Amino acid sequence: MMLATIESLEIETELGLSLFGTSSFYHIWEVACGRVFGNEVEIWKPFIPKPRWISAGGQRTESDTFIPDLVAELNDHELLIGDAKYYRPAMPPALRDVPGVNDVAKQIWYKDCLKSEAQRRSYSIIQNVFLFPRDVEQMSLLGHVELPAGGERIDAVAVPFLDALAIYSGDKPHIPQKWRERLSIVLRMLP
Repeated sequence: MMLATIESLEIETELGLSLFGTSSFYHIWEVACGRVFGNEVEIWKPFIPKPRWISAGGQRTESDTFIPDLVAELNDHELLIGDAKYYRPAMPPALRDVPGVNDVAKQIWYKDCLKSEAQRRSYSIIQNVFLFPRDVEQMSLLGHVELPAGGERIDAVAVPFLDALAIYSGDKPHIPQKWRERLSIVLRMLP
């Protein structure tokens, strides 16, 4: 894929053509992760509350709410709530480019909102995960964040970037359940 990109750039330069791209890679990564894991977020959206605004006169109107990037069944008893992050974090001791406290709090809120329905559907575990693109062949754990310290945990997982984009673009066939199983295995190996 990289070789094809380089060859394409050389041809375009030689012929005076332009290459178009996106400044919104985050959206591509979110959709790619959704495709890879088989996103079921639409099924779970009704369980995410919307803010209700009430005027001094008592009129009520709901506004838009946050929506998780990814919700999927990992297996019969595990539900995944994923947030596709498009940057490369550095874990301690040198902390850099990690999701901010708003992203962490939002993931915890999603889990809290979906917990009752997940239990009703017999999920005993809700896995809350940040998904980062990495040049790796297999998914692996990068670390985790807790809020507050010792409290709710969100795991940071490296996802094979080129494989995910090949699936996103339709260049590589896949079965979402295989990716879900691999992620479940990675998360079971937690320290």
